[in-house]
Amino acid sequence: MGPISKRVAVIIAVAAFAALPAFADTFTSSSSFNSAISGMSGVTTASFDTDTPGDIAQGATVDGITFNYNIDGGLGSLAISNLFDTTSGTNYLGSDDPTTGALFPGDSITMSFASPVNALGLFIIGGPYSDGDFTLDIGTDTALSSSVLEETLGDGGEVIFLGITSTTGFSSATLSLDSGAFELWNVDDITTAGGTPGTGGGGVPTPEPSTVVLLAAGLAVCARRARKLRAAQAGLFS
Repeated sequence: MGPISKRVAVIIAVAAFAALPAFADTFTSSSSFNSAISGMSGVTTASFDTDTPGDIAQGATVDGITFNYNIDGGLGSLAISNLFDTTSGTNYLGSDDPTTGALFPGDSITMSFASPVNALGLFIIGGPYSDGDFTLDIGTDTALSSSVLEETLGDGGEVIFLGITSTTGFSSATLSLDSGAFELWNVDDITTAGGTPGTGGGGVPTPEPSTVVLLAAGLAVCARRARKLRAAQAGLFS
């Protein structure tokens, strides 16, 4: 292969692999999510149980996660609370509302991570739920909640799970409840994981083998065409 055809092949290869889409999967079951991240590195869960209950300032970092939020139209604050039952321990993420300690429809929480992660999952406590009420947005993909319960707590609180994995690392995610919904809600046990998706049981979809085969075939065709062009040019000037 001549210098020109080599350069063409390299350019096409770089462009083709750069164009490969990110693959994401969403989860509404904690068991499925835990299975998907079982091979990933850096699995960490923020349970908030070692933190002192109280307000969380905008931009504050708690348990390795930096929080920004919009609560009560900007009038409320995110808070670590322990007023009601939760999925583990006694503490959870709620609001500074003195009666309910809860988040409301239209509220949102943005979580930022010190380094990109490939997976994020969390429990939502409240109810009653409808499908699609909650959105977990990582910028390139979103996950929508289900009304299927994980469990019902002793005080009647209903628990659902929402998670997402992606082959492309993401540095932040926003959890929000549709403003037209009715439930009050809290959040607990936020799990993140990193590493190389799709290896060692990571469970994140990777490009199909057929995709790689097609790319290789395309590169081969382009290389042949480049060789024919070079031969034709050599014949013209010989």
